[in-house]
Amino acid sequence: MSDFKFTCPHCQQHISADSSMVGTEVACPTCSGRLIVPEPPTSQPRVPPPQTEVGGTCPYCRAAITPTDRTRVCPACHTPHHADCWKENKGCTVFGCSMAPPDEEKISLAGAVPPTPRAVGAVRPPPINSGAPMFLYIPVSRLVVMSIVSMGLYEVYWIYRNWRYLKERDGLKIQPFWRGWFGIFYCHSILKAILTDRQTNAIEKASFSAGGLATGWIILVILGAAIGRSDDAAVSFLGTLISLPSFLFFLPVQNYINRVNERISPRPPYKSWSAGHIVCLVWGIIIWLLILAGMAA
Repeated sequence: MSDFKFTCPHCQQHISADSSMVGTEVACPTCSGRLIVPEPPTSQPRVPPPQTEVGGTCPYCRAAITPTDRTRVCPACHTPHHADCWKENKGCTVFGCSMAPPDEEKISLAGAVPPTPRAVGAVRPPPINSGAPMFLYIPVSRLVVMSIVSMGLYEVYWIYRNWRYLKERDGLKIQPFWRGWFGIFYCHSILKAILTDRQTNAIEKASFSAGGLATGWIILVILGAAIGRSDDAAVSFLGTLISLPSFLFFLPVQNYINRVNERISPRPPYKSWSAGHIVCLVWGIIIWLLILAGMAA
């Protein structure tokens, strides 16, 4: 009997098994997903033909490759990757490719005892045992109320906090404060980063439109700011009202972040009230008082 290798269809973990286990139903040692040990390959993996266009799905992060993405095409099997994914994986992600990382860890099923059969159904990802929340975990009501009270300043804080989360988790060399302050330039990139994040997508696949939400938010903010610069008090107030509901474009993203955190075990607490929250609250109260005083005068 001899060992052979195959890939888990749920988490793409490379697994080593004995030929005697072919046809046996087992659980993946990594994601606990149910799978049937396949027949051992009879030949080397077939190298797909060269691709003439970059597109499709990156095999590393499972996100779509768009024409604007920086890409890296494997010189051996011609599979396109995101450039950052290629760098992070240190080579090609395709199992069996000669450009794959040489020290790739394998998990063996040798000696594994097949689990007791159970009813066939959807396989849910295992809970993440961590008490730390993913991204800015706050109640949706706080996002709504604080955005209205602070005249949209809280949305700048929202962008800043999510960039800061990525910087601390991934060690990015960025300045989250300025990315929040100049949010109209970095709104789309933070929404796309959340949409394609590997850790959150392992728990629940994101389905919101990063481009559509970012475009709507930017248009509403710029339009409200342009009208709000009018010397006419009534027109200026109208501009404020136009930009006020801009938080609506962040609600689908916040709902997704909350659903992901609610599936973490143990469930992490909401983000506590910080100095940034207090600044947004005080700023908003002062601006609203000035607006009301101007209208009364």
